[in-house]
Amino acid sequence: MISNKVKGNVFKECQGSVVLRHGDNNIVKDNYFLGNDKMGSGGVRVINKGQQVSNNIFYRCRGVDFRSPLVIMNGVPNSPPTRYVQVTNAEITNNTFYECSPISLCEGSDAERTLPPDNVNFSNNVFCNSTDSIIYNVFDDIKGIHFASNKASDKINQPLPDGFAKTVLASSFSNIPIAEKQVYANSGANWFKKYSTSDSKKPIFPIVRNQN
Repeated sequence: MISNKVKGNVFKECQGSVVLRHGDNNIVKDNYFLGNDKMGSGGVRVINKGQQVSNNIFYRCRGVDFRSPLVIMNGVPNSPPTRYVQVTNAEITNNTFYECSPISLCEGSDAERTLPPDNVNFSNNVFCNSTDSIIYNVFDDIKGIHFASNKASDKINQPLPDGFAKTVLASSFSNIPIAEKQVYANSGANWFKKYSTSDSKKPIFPIVRNQN
């Protein structure tokens, strides 16, 4: 059963995240998270059961800790719905992170949040980064996260586990200016100044991802 679906949106320079909390089996798919290097710009924070985060573009999101581009939280044992239910059976697939600050795994680990994620499929994600020396931070045991077929720029110094390959990445993000124009052209009050989209008929999606 799908609780909520967040699909086909553009989040521009948001100092926050899409937070999957207090509910299970949500989908975050085909979105643009355009941080544009703004401090605190986040992406998706994963809590609870059965969440799916797939085929999103995270572009220059520079949030840290709970506002990292992607956060997979630690959980509370026997947690009430109002706290932090352990992350289980999550699918994190086919996302692209371009010049983003490190994602956060087992975030919030402390004396209360002691349950690391379990049965998480983390696969076919791409990390294009020439700025940072690492692509993720880890705060607890990540043996419950199963990495497969992920790619990272060869400039990353961080030792990466099985399921990651360092390689030369050359991704095209030509859709991003189009996405930003379409946001202005199709949202806001009727007196809001609009950008013209007549220069291109190209839709925002499907996302063009690096396949090298």
